[in-house]
Amino acid sequence: MSRCRNILVVAVAVLLFVGNSLTARAQYFETKRGVGVAPQMREIGPELNFEGISMSWVGDRHLEISFRVHVVGKVVGHDEALHIVPCYEEEGAVFTFPIILVNDPTRNSYYRRETALLDRDVYVSHRPAQVVVLEGKRTDEWVTYRQMLTLPSSVTRKGEVKIYQFIQGCCDLRQVAEYNAGSVADKRDLREGESTPPEAKPSLPEAKAQLPAPEVRESDVRFYRPQREVVKERRENHTVRIQFRVGKWDILPDYAGNYRELQKVESVMRPLLRGADVTLLSASISGYASPEATEPFNLDLSRKRAISFRSYLQSRYGLSLANFPARGMGEDWVGLRRAVEQDYNVPNRWTVLSVMDNVYDLDRREAEIKRLAGMSAYRYLLDVLYPPLRRMEMELQYKVRDYSTEEAEQLIDSRPQELSQEEIYRVAERHRDGSDRRSYGKEFDIAAQYFSEDLIANLNASSAALVRGDYPLAWQYLSRIKEEPLAYNNLGLYYWGIGDGAKAEDYLRRATRVPDTRDEANRNLKRLHVAVKQMR
Repeated sequence: MSRCRNILVVAVAVLLFVGNSLTARAQYFETKRGVGVAPQMREIGPELNFEGISMSWVGDRHLEISFRVHVVGKVVGHDEALHIVPCYEEEGAVFTFPIILVNDPTRNSYYRRETALLDRDVYVSHRPAQVVVLEGKRTDEWVTYRQMLTLPSSVTRKGEVKIYQFIQGCCDLRQVAEYNAGSVADKRDLREGESTPPEAKPSLPEAKAQLPAPEVRESDVRFYRPQREVVKERRENHTVRIQFRVGKWDILPDYAGNYRELQKVESVMRPLLRGADVTLLSASISGYASPEATEPFNLDLSRKRAISFRSYLQSRYGLSLANFPARGMGEDWVGLRRAVEQDYNVPNRWTVLSVMDNVYDLDRREAEIKRLAGMSAYRYLLDVLYPPLRRMEMELQYKVRDYSTEEAEQLIDSRPQELSQEEIYRVAERHRDGSDRRSYGKEFDIAAQYFSEDLIANLNASSAALVRGDYPLAWQYLSRIKEEPLAYNNLGLYYWGIGDGAKAEDYLRRATRVPDTRDEANRNLKRLHVAVKQMR
């Protein structure tokens, strides 16, 4: 059991948000195709009731879904988690919305520890929409869900939405149920920034017409000046795919596609060598190999290639950092497993995944994969999935000086990562004259992108989105801070904008009790009451 737990910490720490749902979904689709073995169903499945399911297209490529799920009974056992996974399916392709994760308390403690190991960008990009922790043996809880997914331009918009349910145990993930929410082909199209469709908007008592969305003015919301960042330290991570001759580690700029890759390195390094503006504090190189050959050989080869790349950087850019480690990470089995999970063309794919999970000796694992179906699986891995594994991961840490408003204005499009939130605020303040409603406060979107977990960044970005009438984007920011009292006024305007007068009134009343937003909330509440009276 402890060995299994250790393996999971390594794999799940990297694949926690994407990998788990993909693995289980893979089991489901391979079962549908007649490949592999159907997952064992749980004797007592989770009791979930879905209500108020709404699906709508926002523009050409954005699909928004919302629903409420009633979680009843003993849905998870000791050390288990329930994954509620909404998906859009079309012609064999599957697109996954952020999941709802329901954790047993024991599982939640592991979950929190594993997420702490993740890179911050990975965590922010792939975190679940909601995490629910069940404290008792039984539960009776409503969870409200609303998310929007950007789909590729090739979608036909004739697919359907399904909601899968999986149970995650110590060492497995198995499908236990499936809910078909129906086709989205006939759903009403929405313009960019429009609210949810009429059928999703609850009617007001005695209302004779649909509650119209307000025109949110700058005075209806509040913008907060962020605190000055005392020390502006930044960290960047970049993947570099240098091609090497077989068994060699010297950097050859003219070999294969190395020239293009080294040009990318140039575009990363040059902005960090601007003298007084930026001070490079540290850099590190981690070299990865694909699994052909023996494990000791690949570990040594990845170390030599990392050292060679470090020498190239030091010579090319005159770096003389004392803290500049170059590490060999050996064979990247975690990355390979993720690639196999996502590539349905891998021959004997489910068996390959099983070998990866159950054969712990890495050289024997490679030998087992070679034996599958006359080496067809291994040849596919070697030709298609191995090359991207051979790479360098470069981490750079640097310090940036403070910028004036004029300088920040010049950098906000080219190097926004060097700006503090307060510097971005000053640029937004200069441009926020209200003359162009469509681009109003777009600088706050940049702040929310680079400071995605910051309360002030999300408050300001949601305020600007509300002024623009972009309710889906406003919700993207508000969903991160919906428990914060400072967000109540904006939440009230958001729910008013999508036609939910009851929730709008509730949040605006709460906002009147928050000193910072009392004045705006009182004015907005009066306007809401006038709008409701005009409908009767």
